[in-house]
Order: sequence, then structure tokens, then C-alpha cells
Amino acid sequence: MIEVLADTNALLWLMSASDKLSASARQHLDNALTAGIPIAVSVVTLVEMTYLIEKRRIEADAMERVKSFSSDPEAPLNIVPFEEATADLLATLPRGISPICPIG
Repeated sequence: MIEVLADTNALLWLMSASDKLSASARQHLDNALTAGIPIAVSVVTLVEMTYLIEKRRIEADAMERVKSFSSDPEAPLNIVPFEEATADLLATLPRGISPICPIG
């Protein structure tokens, strides 16, 4: 099963139903949720959210909302560790194909 990867902004905007999330990204994420495909979120996103909360750049309850979102069976999140193998895999992905994380 191919997962969809959401970065920090995509995750926050998805959870808040923000119009900052592009239509294409929203469609990919909604399609994944509808199909029961987990949305992958790097553990680095959780670290970034901690810093953003401390700097008051995002709401203080954002981490609790992520935890609530991740426990919802209709919106499964897969928190992925960041390891060397992850970086190696990233290097093999075609560039510019993902509307959620365009690289290149």
C-alpha cells in the first residue's frame, strides 16, 4: 500500500480545513483517507511542531489535535521515523511528481 506523505504545513492545514492547502494536495489526502490509506507524517514534523508551538507560530493545542487526529480510525496517521534509509529512499524518488511535496 502506497502511503501519502504530509509535511508539517499540509498536516496542519488538513486538520484545520485551511484553504492554504492546495486543491490538488487536499484531493490526494482526501482520496487517501477515503481509501483507508494511512497518511505518513515524519517524526521530524512533530519536532518542528514543538518548536512552532514554543515560538507561538501555531496554536498551543496543535500537538493535541495531531494526537486526536491520529487516533481517529477514519483519519489514520503513520508517524514515520527519520533514518538514513529514509533519506536514501528519498534520493530514489522522481522529482516534481508530488503535488504535496514537489521536489526539484
